[in-house]
Amino acid sequence: MTLSAAQHWKFYLMGDLRIAQKDEWLEAPIYRTHSLLAYLLLNPRPIQRESLIATLFPEETGKKGRSRLSDRLWKLREALPDLPLQSSSEVIHLPKDERWLDVEFLVEAGQDGNVDQMPVAAELYRDELLPAIYEDWIVTDRENVRLAYIGLLGKLSEQLIRKQDFVSAEPILRRIAQAEPLDEKAVRNLMGVYRRLGQRGAALNIYEQFSHTLAEEMQLEPEAATVALADSIRAAVPGQLKVEPIEGDPINRDALMRRAQTALEKGERDVFVSTIKQLNAIGSDETDLDVKLLEIDGAVLFGDYNTAEQVLNKLDAASYRIQARQAYLLLRQRKSKQAYDLGTQALLEAHEQADKQTELYVLLILSEVEMDLGKMAEAKTNAATAQRLANELKDIYSAARALLLQGRRSVRMGSYTGALQNLHEAESLAEENGFRPILLETAFDLSQSYGAPGNLKRQQEYMQRCLNLARDLGMQQREASILMLMAYVYDQMKRKRESFQVQEQARAILTRLEDEFGLAKTLYSLSFSISWHDETRIEEAIEMGWQAIEIFKKYETPGWLASTTYALGTYYWIAGDPERAIDLYDRSYKQHAELGELGWLTEILTYKAAAILDLGRLDEALAVSNQAVLEVARGKLEADYIFLVYLVHGWVLLELGQEGDAEKNLKRGYNKLLDLAKQNADEEAREGFFSAMPLTRRAMKILYAQGIAEAPQKVSLSNAVAEDGALWTVDAGPPDKALKRAEGAVALRRNRLARLLKESRRQKSPLTVKQMADLLGVSKRTVQRDLIRLRSETK
Repeated sequence: MTLSAAQHWKFYLMGDLRIAQKDEWLEAPIYRTHSLLAYLLLNPRPIQRESLIATLFPEETGKKGRSRLSDRLWKLREALPDLPLQSSSEVIHLPKDERWLDVEFLVEAGQDGNVDQMPVAAELYRDELLPAIYEDWIVTDRENVRLAYIGLLGKLSEQLIRKQDFVSAEPILRRIAQAEPLDEKAVRNLMGVYRRLGQRGAALNIYEQFSHTLAEEMQLEPEAATVALADSIRAAVPGQLKVEPIEGDPINRDALMRRAQTALEKGERDVFVSTIKQLNAIGSDETDLDVKLLEIDGAVLFGDYNTAEQVLNKLDAASYRIQARQAYLLLRQRKSKQAYDLGTQALLEAHEQADKQTELYVLLILSEVEMDLGKMAEAKTNAATAQRLANELKDIYSAARALLLQGRRSVRMGSYTGALQNLHEAESLAEENGFRPILLETAFDLSQSYGAPGNLKRQQEYMQRCLNLARDLGMQQREASILMLMAYVYDQMKRKRESFQVQEQARAILTRLEDEFGLAKTLYSLSFSISWHDETRIEEAIEMGWQAIEIFKKYETPGWLASTTYALGTYYWIAGDPERAIDLYDRSYKQHAELGELGWLTEILTYKAAAILDLGRLDEALAVSNQAVLEVARGKLEADYIFLVYLVHGWVLLELGQEGDAEKNLKRGYNKLLDLAKQNADEEAREGFFSAMPLTRRAMKILYAQGIAEAPQKVSLSNAVAEDGALWTVDAGPPDKALKRAEGAVALRRNRLARLLKESRRQKSPLTVKQMADLLGVSKRTVQRDLIRLRSETK
């Protein structure tokens, strides 16, 4: 659409109001004129004044309504004196041929199907039609414009798919999915495009999100065609990358070696396998050790352990470089003790030979093995040494891996906040250089680090990224691990259906792979999740815990054994068997102490004190809780869990009748709990934080009973809205207090407003601006301003 000579005015209504005159941007008129201007633009015909008054000011009648309309017209003319606005005592008109309107351009471009105009029109849709206007008359127009936009995107995406321009089609289809998440045809198209682009993980993610939305909102299952497409993508062999020829000499060994190494670091399986074949074809016989070592590294990384063993069996087992690869394979096969012995031997020889590259390689393996064996101090030393050596050798891939392992050790020690710096540094290096295998591992550890203190939003982001990468790389063991982690997060969020689905997917993968050790870790994670979020299934958690312990014993992994023993103690405490819990706590305490994992000890003492308290042995409980407090004073517990020590100590003192000291400790613990909770930007994460752990749940009941914390309260409205049973959470209690402490009163009010909107949708009970203002105790104008701000923040 081109402008005529008379069309010097351009109006943009999709998003915030913008106006241009002769291609120069003007300052928008005052807010109270926007509704009038928009109505005249969207209805380009002579409109009776009385009709305008009834539409724009339905609560006003007679002289007062006419006065308000006259005021809006005067303000509009004052702000835009050259606007070709026609008015009389009877009608008002803004002629269509006197201006250009973005809404009309979008609608006409979609109707014409013009391949040149459609992309331009799609970019005009910056947001829905004038989102800052909260009046009834605009609702229909807003929906019509949205549908026109979706229709235009659909036509544009189909044209791009026909041209096989999948790269350009992908963002268009994503916009359709965002605007209309239940458009099943668009979902299938997007899945197909991701498959053609080699993004298997993204394709399955879109399907799973769609299935959840369809079940939640419509109680329906996807169509058979959509399910079949998802099944075919899930069953497909990952990769399918086109291997480009190397420029220059096609048999250049060094160039092929560089390409194979790069493919290995980036996780490009097809490129790697093809390049190794080329290297072998040009005369890389059994004596070309570098090629064979690289082949082993790739086979182990991609989980092809049989190929790795076959190549290793043909090489000299006495060579320290071969021993290093044997240790790598044994690590991945969960044979940690053998891996440790061979790795230590290889490290000694590499150091004597001044082979720094192999020395670096083995240090990274040993650090990971030592974590499995519970040798946390040695793991820390070797990872830090590896990082220094990697920096010296300018080996970015190994430097990123060393940072990852230092962060992982912190995660295993329960220091989730302390892990973040190393993990994010590793993530940054991997992102910059395209190291997808490291990105996968980093995303997994970051998901755990954010999830432990209750930041569900960040945890979900990293879980999904990890899952996509695992699927793209074809790393099925890691895919199963992340699926099980997702299962208990879904449990925490009360999304039982999704939890069941991902558990089934994970168990199917592990059964197919016959990965016993992976299954044990999965059982540990799932049982831990059950204990935290669904105490009604605690007997199931106990059974899973004992199954995991038997497997960890078989694989001789004392670190995992100690952690699972501690977890089992908590399961028995929840189940009402404190005697059994105390026995397991004592065993775990001894195991962790022998491993040098001192960070666990104070936490175990805290749970043990609670179990003893359940038996009514008050003096003994006090002795144990006193010991835990003393350990905190000595700095032997991570800051994330100090609040538990004070809460349990206060609980014990309360039972002993020492109310003054009890209140002091309970308040101290609650304040530390609030300080941790305020780190969570997501409301759902803050709410979950106060009920995430079994001990926290019990402590909160005491805090409510003592009046130290205010319990959440729901209220109803004394009008027709209350007749449908709708209840509104104006004050969520501790989560709201944590937010106010973190961001202040204004942020708290806006968060409460957002919560009311969510509850309104969930209860299918719409709230007017006035009702929201009444519930929050503020003016309508304040609510309108906050609604505008909330919308801008969620764009």
